[in-house]
Amino acid sequence: MTYKDRKQVSAALKDVYTATDEAEAKKALDDFAASDLGHKYPQSVKVWDNAWDMIYSIPAVPTSSAEG
Repeated sequence: MTYKDRKQVSAALKDVYTATDEAEAKKALDDFAASDLGHKYPQSVKVWDNAWDMIYSIPAVPTSSAEG
């Protein structure tokens, strides 16, 4: 993956890991998977899919607590 693509992929996936809930995160991942970058780098989608259950088995931290 080129540096330019790495920056674009990271920016696109930010919507996944900053989503407020699992449904929003899944939609963001699906949107990325359907994008040109998602087609160019399907392994990025596969990594997220493979880790999905582990990521979302962690209890959510309320936003007000996270902001301190």
